[in-house]
Amino acid sequence: MKQIKIMGNYFSFNNIAFAMLLSVFILGSCNKEKDEIEPATDIYEEDTSFKVVGYLRPSAFSKIDRMDLSKTTYINLSFANLDSNGEMVFNNGADYTSVVSKLKAKDIKVLMSLGGGGVSSTIAGYWNTHLVSGKRDKTISGIVKYVEDNNLDGIDVDFEGSVLKGLGNYYNLFVQELKFALHANGKTITAALPFGFLHGNVTTATLNAFDFINVMAYDVTGPWSPDSPGQHAPSNIVTTIKNFWLINKGIPEKKIVLGVPFYGYDFERIDEYEWGITWAQIIAEDLQYAYVDEVHESGKKMYYNGIPTIASKTQEALQELGGVMNWSLGIDSFDDMSLLKTINQVVDAGPGNGQTITTYFADEDGDGLGSLYKPFQAYEQPEGYVTNRNDSDDSIAN
Repeated sequence: MKQIKIMGNYFSFNNIAFAMLLSVFILGSCNKEKDEIEPATDIYEEDTSFKVVGYLRPSAFSKIDRMDLSKTTYINLSFANLDSNGEMVFNNGADYTSVVSKLKAKDIKVLMSLGGGGVSSTIAGYWNTHLVSGKRDKTISGIVKYVEDNNLDGIDVDFEGSVLKGLGNYYNLFVQELKFALHANGKTITAALPFGFLHGNVTTATLNAFDFINVMAYDVTGPWSPDSPGQHAPSNIVTTIKNFWLINKGIPEKKIVLGVPFYGYDFERIDEYEWGITWAQIIAEDLQYAYVDEVHESGKKMYYNGIPTIASKTQEALQELGGVMNWSLGIDSFDDMSLLKTINQVVDAGPGNGQTITTYFADEDGDGLGSLYKPFQAYEQPEGYVTNRNDSDDSIAN
C-alpha cells in the first residue's frame, strides 16, 4: 500500500490506484503548462492593396536613384541564407543599410528574401541542419531578431529545387512557425513559388500561411533545353496560374502576385548569354525590339516580354489577381523604355472597364508621328500622343 498526504491528511492506495492517481496529477500538470503558454498576439495587418513587388540584388543597389519606384510597394532583397552556425548572412555580407533607409523613405516595405535559385549544396545543407526539430525554434528566433535589428518589414521564402525538396516536412513546419513569430511582431511573410506545379511536400496549410505568393511566371523553357526554343513567359501562362493557384489550390486571388520577367533567352547565343539577356541589353541592340516578344534574325533567336505584353499582363493582374512582381529591378532600363515604368503607367490607368490597354507614343513636334523612345500606356488616346512610332526625330516636325 502507498500513502500520500493530500491537504494535510494521509490516504492509502494500492499500487494500481496509486499509479492512476499519479497519472492524473501528471496530466493535469501538463495541461496546465500547455494552457499557460498562450499564443503570441497576431498583430499583423493584412494588406489588401494591389501589390507591385520587385527583387533587388546588391549589384543594383547603386541604381536605386534611377529607378521609377513610384508604384512599388514591396522590395525583396536577394538573398540571405544561413551559415554553418545558423546565422543569417546576406549575399556574402553585402551592406544594405542605406538601401533600406532610402526605400523606406519612399514608403516601400522591404523584405529579406531567403534562399534563391541555384543555392549551393553546402548552403542547402545548412538549412537542412538548422530547420530540424530541436534547432528550428532557435533558427526562427534568430531570423525574427535579424528582421527587427535591420529595420525590415518581413521575410520572403524563396526556397527552390534541392533546398525545398530536401527539407521535406520541415519546410511546412518552418513556414508555419515563422509566420506565427513574424505576425506576433506585425511582420509580413511571403513566398516565391512556381507558376503551375509544386513539390509534393508543400501542404495547403503552408500555402495559406503566406500573406501573399509571388508566382514565378517564367522559365517555361530556357538554355537548359536548347532543343526546345520558345517563349519562356507566354501570355497564356496567366490562365495556367489561375487554374493551378485559384482553382486547384484554392488560394484567394488577392494573395496571388503575377511574376513578369525583365529578361529573355537567346537560343542562338546561349554561350554569350548563359544566364539570360537582360531587358537593357535587348533594347540596346534595337529599340524596335521593345514592342515585340521575339526576334528571329541572323544569329539571334530571342524570346522575352516586350512593353505591350508587360502592359497586358499587368492589366490582367489588376483585374483578376493581387499584384505584379518583377525579376528583377536591376536589369531594367532606367529611362522611358523601362518595363517598371510600363507597369506603373498601367497601375495608374487601372484595370479598365472592358477596355484593352494600348501603347501610345509621344508626338512632341505635332507632326502626327510618334517617337518609339517615349511609349505611354493608356485606355484612351492622351493629348499629344499617337498610335504609331514612326518618328525618327521628334524634335523636328515631319
